[in-house]
Amino acid sequence: MFAIHSAGVLNRLFVKTAWSGDCLLWIGAKRYFKNHAYGAIRGDGGRCSRLLVASRVALEAKIGRALSEHEVAMHSCDNPLCVNPEHLSVGSYRDNTQDMIRKGRHPHCTLSADDADEIRRRCVLGEKQVDVAKSYKVHQSTVNKIVRGKRQKETRNPK
Repeated sequence: MFAIHSAGVLNRLFVKTAWSGDCLLWIGAKRYFKNHAYGAIRGDGGRCSRLLVASRVALEAKIGRALSEHEVAMHSCDNPLCVNPEHLSVGSYRDNTQDMIRKGRHPHCTLSADDADEIRRRCVLGEKQVDVAKSYKVHQSTVNKIVRGKRQKETRNPK
């Protein structure tokens, strides 16, 4: 197995961390993506080197290879600043989205599976979709997709 990142990068990675419970949190520079802060660490090229995502660096060191452009570092702890290798695993973007939905953290996942069942029941009993939609504060097209079985974003862990 060969080193993906230099000793200098790995040293900087673990020097700029602090324990918080089971999480090893990145306390260095941060980059923001979709309102979430992620650790940002420079490669070995100094100021001109590209910024690397700290959790990806930690995961790549753990697995001994670079992540492909289609792979992400998934956090079992749901903390994007955590670089604890035990909390990180390789996944696809789809895996990550499914994990967020399952845990009720997806920004567009406001309905539980029980809500979807109730929406279907109310519509089968003749209630207008627009009225059901208003009661759940969603668009009528969302109710229509649920009734037709075309929407699968509901989670089994209601908020």
